[in-house]
Amino acid sequence: MNKPASLQARILLLGVIPAVLVTLLLTAYFLVERLDGFDRELDIRGRMMAAQLAPACEYGVITGNREVLGGLMEPLLQEDDVLFVRVRDAAGQVLVEQHKDPARAGDARLRSYREPVWQQHVVDDPLAALAVIDSQAPLRLGEVEVGVVTDVIAQQQRAVLL
Repeated sequence: MNKPASLQARILLLGVIPAVLVTLLLTAYFLVERLDGFDRELDIRGRMMAAQLAPACEYGVITGNREVLGGLMEPLLQEDDVLFVRVRDAAGQVLVEQHKDPARAGDARLRSYREPVWQQHVVDDPLAALAVIDSQAPLRLGEVEVGVVTDVIAQQQRAVLL
């Protein structure tokens, strides 16, 4: 026959079970948040790289100077997670495209970040600049695209889980 648990054992169980459940739930919550944080960081980083490259490419897109554009792309390709950088003109034609590994171009673990290249209005007279800004809509010259692989995120997530 089973002997009923003492009052002390029941009270201890009532205190320990909720504490263990709360600990497990908080651990799971913070783990998921940390793993999602890697994903958010990659998105922010990809958008930032494209947003910083776009205005720098303005001159190269206007003139069609592939050497200037290629020189701007080189530092991005030195990053571990950047797979390719592409610059298109206003018609969507590729002006310059550089890849680290062309075989991975169709990789499912690839994210692409695009940013338009706008023509900047340059005016010598500060007062005239106000009139130009109000009267002219920005002209879209093309776009830049930065392809980023998620391999780095997968490695960071595995490190957290282990």
